[in-house]
Amino acid sequence: ASAASESLASALASAAVPPELMAWAQGASEDLRDWASDMADSAAELLPTEIRSALVDARAHVAQLTVALAGKVSVASAALRGALAAAVADFLEQHPEHRAILADRDPVAVLVVLVGFAMVALADCYLCCKLVWRFSLWVAKVLMTASSAPCAICRRCSVRRSTKKVLAPHGATMTTRVAVAGG
Repeated sequence: ASAASESLASALASAAVPPELMAWAQGASEDLRDWASDMADSAAELLPTEIRSALVDARAHVAQLTVALAGKVSVASAALRGALAAAVADFLEQHPEHRAILADRDPVAVLVVLVGFAMVALADCYLCCKLVWRFSLWVAKVLMTASSAPCAICRRCSVRRSTKKVLAPHGATMTTRVAVAGG
């Protein structure tokens, strides 16, 4: 078990892996190893010898998988960092005025900041489009109301409406509308 953690630490140290990722991978490896060890110890009393040996083999297999996963993560991280470093260097050749800010930065951190700015820009664009759409609907509603206003005014001028209370059967009061022509 200690050989697996040493090989994991050496694999992570050889790659350009951020310390946070290295600490997480080592912590996950130790937690997984401790869990497998605890399971094997508690099962030792209850399980037959064949199953106990299978658990020991599984623990060794988990350690090997952890080392292999750490190696793959370090290779992918190194490839990503290399590609991003080349892109940042190309950008700095075209725009040397940004060299003071970006020269010593981690390329992954630069990518994260750029993605954050892009998300904010997309959210602003969406909100502006939504505002323009609602404003155009309001303008259309006002224009429709204004275009139908002469008809409503004309109808109100020609027909005067009044309400009159009339007694209905059984003593209930009803309100009726009576249209009176004229002015």
